[in-house]
Amino acid sequence: MSGLQAIEQLKASGTEAPHIEPNTQAKLAILALVDAAADMLLPADSPWTLSSKICRQLERQTGFRPPGGWANVASIATAAGFLTVSPDGFRANVTRDELEKLDPHEIRLKCLRGFTEWLAPPAVAAGLFVCLGLHPMWGLRVVQDLKSPFCNGLTKEHEQMFPKVQLELIRKTIFGAISCVFASLRELDATQSYPVDALVPVIVEACRCAREVVGDSQPPGSMPVYVADANDSEAAFRRVADVAIIDLLDTVLVPAGAAIRTTDGGFMIEREAFNRLTIGGFTQQQQDAWYGWMISPEPRFHVA
Repeated sequence: MSGLQAIEQLKASGTEAPHIEPNTQAKLAILALVDAAADMLLPADSPWTLSSKICRQLERQTGFRPPGGWANVASIATAAGFLTVSPDGFRANVTRDELEKLDPHEIRLKCLRGFTEWLAPPAVAAGLFVCLGLHPMWGLRVVQDLKSPFCNGLTKEHEQMFPKVQLELIRKTIFGAISCVFASLRELDATQSYPVDALVPVIVEACRCAREVVGDSQPPGSMPVYVADANDSEAAFRRVADVAIIDLLDTVLVPAGAAIRTTDGGFMIEREAFNRLTIGGFTQQQQDAWYGWMISPEPRFHVA
């Protein structure tokens, strides 16, 4: 399937849906988390995963469960810099007064940028790396090279195995793939519901496009860059893309308020959520260029 076919199939899969009010609970939920984390360490069940016990307590105290759930809201709030995370749990990184001054749209933008600029939460980024066929150590090195606030304490050993020039190429590949996916979402009709399955070919083609545009060079003496070929069977990539797109939706887009899950298991998007969104430093125009490469019927050359 080509990139253009994947997009056309996604658009055609949309159906008219009853009006659903946008998610306005993200700010309320993050305020509740900041209040709780200001007084105590909020324990984690696993790295970046808020304790299920704390999630139940928050639900009882506030009287609501935010879209995506408390654990995912805590995760994107950390990616946005409102909380800090350690192996033991979460602490507040801002005060209630500082958070109150931000409008819900700015909070949503910061939550999305946690992923599009810092590749956090890590589990969502890891899913994308698998879709790209990227060696996990290269993925980690790219996050370190971004000077991500989430890599404090990690060491950089064997620098000769991870040349700077190659890191920049992989960075372009990763953020090029994300640009293709987010540009595809901007093309959707906000009044329609789409099945999640229809997004799977889009992320497969986004990853294939990014690798073909940047190229699969392998510096001598370096760690192998890719563990899967870009031309492997689509079925192989679909298996991992299915998990990756659900993670992106349910862990980032839905709790941030950029997407809404419908009762039939589909999703709707909030198009304005993607305004002013930078992706790995790429402007909106540069993101559109990546999208153009993905849907172009012409062969992809190493142009990025």
